[in-house]
Amino acid sequence: MTLKQIQKKLLNQCLEIVKRCKGRTELITKGYVHRQVASGAMASTGLVPDQQTQQQSQGTYTFHVTVEGTLTEDIQGIIALAQNELVQEWHGYLDAVFVEALRQCLGKREFQSRLPKMKVELPDLIWNRKTDMVESVCKSLEEPFSFCNYPEKILILTALFNVESDDGIEFEVKKHVMIRNVLQHNHGVIRSIDLKRIGREGQNVSVLEQNRKVCKFGLGDKIELSVAEIENLVNVMKDYSLYFEKLQ
Repeated sequence: MTLKQIQKKLLNQCLEIVKRCKGRTELITKGYVHRQVASGAMASTGLVPDQQTQQQSQGTYTFHVTVEGTLTEDIQGIIALAQNELVQEWHGYLDAVFVEALRQCLGKREFQSRLPKMKVELPDLIWNRKTDMVESVCKSLEEPFSFCNYPEKILILTALFNVESDDGIEFEVKKHVMIRNVLQHNHGVIRSIDLKRIGREGQNVSVLEQNRKVCKFGLGDKIELSVAEIENLVNVMKDYSLYFEKLQ
């Protein structure tokens, strides 16, 4: 795939994730309102729901909403899942861009000083008439790059593409990498080390509420996301990907 094709694939995948997220949250909201009305009617008659869960379906996706759960908890779970998928797509995009950029750089003197210092294991190099040396080297470095931490990946790619990324755009993506880790490993509660990793130790991070107003979260706060915030993330990823659209 060309660099532009890789970029197009990223954007299509991200738009589909957001579309699915919006559909699920709307369905949950409708189901919650229906539950509240039904519960009120049952309470007035003294009836008790026969089931403790309701099943909601949309297309091929099926999920359950607990009657005891709150609307916020249900929606936050869906948005957190979508945000995790978006961050994964971004990491996959960077990996694919790295391999394609290597294909275009290897063997060309003008790019020699930009190449990262990475070890190539000789047993991993397998080539023949169908697979040349350049392709073999690219494949052998694909996995090591994928295991690099996020800042390392960005340093390698900005050097390869000879670009200096916008600090604001770079921070927004870095912020979401941090948020994904916090949601996965600390139940969404921000720790000092999380802020330190993104250069915001002792400071707050801002996210958009659904009404697009800015909400700030700091040390000890539990992050809450909105569909508006992950839509903004997709826009930022689109802008950021332009830096890796063409080698120069």
